Amino acid sequence: MIMSRFGVMFFDDSVRAFANLRRALPERELKPYISQLGPLARVLPQVDEAKRAPIIDAARAAFDPFVHGAEVHFTAGCWTIGARAPR
Repeated sequence: MIMSRFGVMFFDDSVRAFANLRRALPERELKPYISQLGPLARVLPQVDEAKRAPIIDAARAAFDPFVHGAEVHFTAGCWTIGARAPR
């Protein structure tokens, strides 16, 4: 699982880019990766050490319904916002 905190705006071909990133992150690295993202990363330091592993396992398992072979499919929203500076 790879997440982009900045979306896909930097990739010409986001599908290929994320597939490449996923290949670069082996399965054994996924739990450390997801434990360092977003709300989970903010909460884990406050959790008793004995409870951290089950929380990380549950977070990893939560993504299983979205994994289809080598691909991950989420239902998501996307907004495109454009702006130009006045001349």
